[in-house]
Amino acid sequence: MTLLTFGNRLSAAAWAQRAKELVALSADGHPESTMADSIDLEIDLSSARFADFLVLGRILILLHALRSKGMTIAVRLPNNDLLEAERRYIKYNRQLDTPTQASTIRQIARRQRQRLHCGLFMTQSGFYSALRVGPFTDAKLVVTQGSSGQSEADATSAPNLELEPSEAPQPPQRRRQIVPYRWINLSRPQAEASREISNPLSRSLRSLGLPTDDVAALTGGVLDELIENVRQHAQSRTAAPIWALVGAE
Repeated sequence: MTLLTFGNRLSAAAWAQRAKELVALSADGHPESTMADSIDLEIDLSSARFADFLVLGRILILLHALRSKGMTIAVRLPNNDLLEAERRYIKYNRQLDTPTQASTIRQIARRQRQRLHCGLFMTQSGFYSALRVGPFTDAKLVVTQGSSGQSEADATSAPNLELEPSEAPQPPQRRRQIVPYRWINLSRPQAEASREISNPLSRSLRSLGLPTDDVAALTGGVLDELIENVRQHAQSRTAAPIWALVGAE
């Protein structure tokens, strides 16, 4: 099994760092697997504390591309549980009562909250639901939550946590609206496929204060044109449906 991790930030930089690995996986096809190892690739997002909307879409497209090659993929999602290294740190330093120890415990708790908020954003973005519908309705994609511990050091050794000196909170983007990711089956009629995404997009644009004419132009013109372009240029050598991933921020 191949393990692919993105660290604690699903950002454009993290995506770029994995580019060579992704190209290698695409070029080599799926790695050799045995009867004892039914998972070809595991993507571990369990430590993520920040997720970029665009990167989440890229991960969904990557999963679809690798799954179409016959790979069996597991995705490990973040939740609010402590990571293995954090649990062991607390266990090994339970008896300490120093300012440094108290500061470290507060930062661990902050990371835990950040992973929880990251999971909530993944839900809001449609990432979670997109993992279970469309091209992922079969058993080729296994979705779990929490850390697998595969990348952790020996569980009997003292943990070494790398804590950031500062984690300044970012101001909220109050005018940001999200149209959650969803898979569109391009085998269906054009009007039906467009309507599936145009209604939530219209509501989001109107809530931002855009004029009605502009909203109609974007949803009834630009969006329809994009979907039609994808339909015209998509190719499939089988009778399987062609899927397009649609989302907006």
